Amino acid sequence: MPESQLLILNKQQIQQKINRIAYQILEDNLGEKEIVLAGIWDRGYKLALRLKEVLSGICPIKITMLKIELDRKNTKLVAQTDLDESHWKNKVIILVDDVLNSGKTLAYGLGVFINT
Repeated sequence: MPESQLLILNKQQIQQKINRIAYQILEDNLGEKEIVLAGIWDRGYKLALRLKEVLSGICPIKITMLKIELDRKNTKLVAQTDLDESHWKNKVIILVDDVLNSGKTLAYGLGVFINT
């Protein structure tokens, strides 16, 4: 690795973090039959897929994947989903993104569910 780069977490540590998040999701939703993992495209969705992989191995809860795409070119940020509202209405929704800075992206992603 070049000197100008700093390794924050190695592959094993990242997987440990993903496992811990998955177990926390399970612990918080033990009585649920289904949860929706709503990932902000594209890295949040990829993280949601990794969480689904772990969750599928540790619990019988049905996991539905939902992709949220943000139109960043629009002056007013617009979020769209790849599934009809009937797939997630009245279900537990876990909103997943890869980073949190100001919270603006998550707020727009959350807007998909609030505005319906």
